[in-house]
Amino acid sequence: DYISQYAEREDKIDLYILMKSNVEFVQDGGRILEEQSRRDKFFDDMKSFLDMNNKNYVIIDEDSHRKRYNQASRAVFKEFY
Repeated sequence: DYISQYAEREDKIDLYILMKSNVEFVQDGGRILEEQSRRDKFFDDMKSFLDMNNKNYVIIDEDSHRKRYNQASRAVFKEFY
């Protein structure tokens, strides 16, 4: 499954940015999880994976793309500066 495949490559990540699926889906040519139920499951699966493996992460849950960008930027700045 996708999480197991991902886990094999994740040993050098300092901070995970986990995006809550609470904004409207926008197809940009690379997205594959259009249905809300699949987006929610992916979020839940990734959060469980991060928790089970004691990974450092932040959840981005603002309700607009601009606010999410700002929230993620603040999290990265706080973590590394």
